Amino acid sequence: MELKKEIELKGSIILEKNINAGTRIVTNQGGTSSGKTWSVLTTLIYMALQKKLHISVCSISLSHLKKGALLDFVNLL
Repeated sequence: MELKKEIELKGSIILEKNINAGTRIVTNQGGTSSGKTWSVLTTLIYMALQKKLHISVCSISLSHLKKGALLDFVNLL
């Protein structure tokens, strides 16, 4: 038996547009501290939970990943 639970997300308009894009590729543009990483990570978490996906987030170096996406991911949780 499979249980389905509805996920409620709180986020910006960017998050809503990312989730409802309906395209394979979505581009997020903006300046520093515009919320791109936060919205993309929230979108990826939502997609992984809905579709049971394995998602990798990559960066040019491990230090960039630790200071950026990984730190935001930990704070998001």
